[in-house]
Amino acid sequence: MEIAQEVGSYTAVTTTGGDAALFNPEDAHLPASRPSFSDVCQTLSLGLLSASPTMLLVYFGANTSVIAIMSYVFMHLAVGLVCAGLTYLQSGVAARWIIGLMLLVIISAFKSGHLLASCDNMAIKAVLYAITALWECSNAVLIIGGKELSERYNIDSGHRDIILIVLAPCQVKFVQQNQCVEDGTICGLNYSLNGRFCKRTIHITACMLSLGVLYMSVAPALASMSVQGDTGAFILVELECLAIMASLGVVLLDIPSHLWQTIHDLLVPTPLFAPSSAVRNASVPKVVLPYGWIYSSKSTRDFWSRWSRPAMQLIRRLFYYPLGGGNRWYISIPITFLLNASTHFDLSYAIVGDKAEVFWLAIFGILALVSMLEVAGDKYMSGVNSDGNVLSPLWYGCIRAFLAHASLRLVLYIVVYKCFHTSFHDLFVRVAA
Repeated sequence: MEIAQEVGSYTAVTTTGGDAALFNPEDAHLPASRPSFSDVCQTLSLGLLSASPTMLLVYFGANTSVIAIMSYVFMHLAVGLVCAGLTYLQSGVAARWIIGLMLLVIISAFKSGHLLASCDNMAIKAVLYAITALWECSNAVLIIGGKELSERYNIDSGHRDIILIVLAPCQVKFVQQNQCVEDGTICGLNYSLNGRFCKRTIHITACMLSLGVLYMSVAPALASMSVQGDTGAFILVELECLAIMASLGVVLLDIPSHLWQTIHDLLVPTPLFAPSSAVRNASVPKVVLPYGWIYSSKSTRDFWSRWSRPAMQLIRRLFYYPLGGGNRWYISIPITFLLNASTHFDLSYAIVGDKAEVFWLAIFGILALVSMLEVAGDKYMSGVNSDGNVLSPLWYGCIRAFLAHASLRLVLYIVVYKCFHTSFHDLFVRVAA
């Protein structure tokens, strides 16, 4: 979880102006009229069409029924109605917190008890669990974030925005159509589609190819090391392979979000999208990718800024900020990590049938300790220059990066071996065989 402001190329708040620069109350909304039934149906069709890749992925991966997947989708639509109602009633933080948490628990329980109950493949179940969890967290934080989040993402409480957002397996912000057209020049070629489509496709494709190379080249070597009994070197190599595999794998979890954005990019010029977009002065949705490249993180704060962004934003709003945030980090950080650990009991239970409470608590205890050491160190070792940039000694940055990477490899080892009762070596042996 990120403890400070979100940073990164795909986040909603950036260091060079942020989303607030995209929100202009004077021209973002035209005088609204009551939407017609056909307009609502058209927007609903657009939302379902853009959510179809994720729905099909869950349907075939979980081997579930059409009724189950449609029930799951309609639960998310119900969240949209609740969100619109709370905005209209101008509900307070406490009411949004309770309602958002309650809806999150209900949808998550349905997902674990019905959608994934018949899925026997552990790897597929883990992927589907992660994708649907992002979907649930994105909508829960939409309720809990209230007006502040709506203004940051330029969200109108009207039917169009709510329907499109709650049917996205990720967070979405709205930008004016002329701001959504980015430079598509890559390697000297000018692409007619949005530049981010090309860059994200290259990013995801590179990760898939890297995973293939990792399996094809490293699998035989690891199997050979295991047979020869070179245990010490084997564990070190396996840990590094786990770190690389995890860093590449989470980027592939961006694929449903990428497909959602691609469908919208293709539909913007069509009649299906145009009437709805005209309601809000041709504003279009832009996905905030859930995951970023995490292997090269320079600190725990840098790591959490790239990790599961909707989930981290939800946790911050549920626990970290109410507990005092950065002003009371010695209280907010350990309690937040402890509560976060409890949310992972259901994860391992849904995948392997074991809650593994002790190991999850140990994992998040280690992460909390490293995070507190980093926050305390930043207060004493870092300074701000005249340009407003945060500076710290090189030796301190190296220690901070080492602690971050060492702790992440340790907890990754515990997750794989103790929580999920498997090993990276077993996966490699099956591939090599």
